[in-house]
Amino acid sequence: MIEVSKAVPAGRLRLPSSFRSRVAPGLALLVLTACGGHGNPPQVMTTADVPANTDSTLNSIATFSSFAPQQGEALTTVALSGAGFTTTKAITLNGVYATTWTLNSDNLLTLQVPANASTGPIMVITTLEGTQVSATNFTVLPQITAITPASGPAGTVVALSGSGFVGTTRVTIGGELAAGPGSSFSSPTNANQLTVIVGHDATTGPVTLTASGVTVEGPTFTVTAD
Repeated sequence: MIEVSKAVPAGRLRLPSSFRSRVAPGLALLVLTACGGHGNPPQVMTTADVPANTDSTLNSIATFSSFAPQQGEALTTVALSGAGFTTTKAITLNGVYATTWTLNSDNLLTLQVPANASTGPIMVITTLEGTQVSATNFTVLPQITAITPASGPAGTVVALSGSGFVGTTRVTIGGELAAGPGSSFSSPTNANQLTVIVGHDATTGPVTLTASGVTVEGPTFTVTAD
């Protein structure tokens, strides 16, 4: 542990050479970016932002053994089990920082799935000990919270709001695919928003969406005459 004396002027703290030699290049920038814990605004990062040799260079003592549940919607609480969590500074889910997380003990962390997260690994970022990445992915289940507009004729562009939309493979309106002649959609990179075009064969009914292998049903869209 490095103790900072009150007599040291701000901005003039010098780290012991023995400590500086242990820090992998570029890690200081990562740690400074990750600091702030619970109050940070959502940020996006990837495992590529962490030096490949971080753990070996720092002789990591933190371990990340498992998490539960394995899947859930945005804002789901996930429990992380392991050891050496005391120095945790940030947690990410597929590169998106969790703004709400709690250090319950050295062996347990809990986090709330970010609203803009997508399916991927969970990363625990600690001070000095580097990072730990889950061996498996957490699956963010999709959900449709609203559609705009809620009615219109064939050819209407409808915006879907919700979460877990990254990797969408199928959208239907009233049981008819929102794809093909007169209707289309593309898999979004935004986890919270996508648009579809009402097809000529669409009928009044719920909007459904399939992502991460899970199909969910949203509000009803009313198809009107041209």
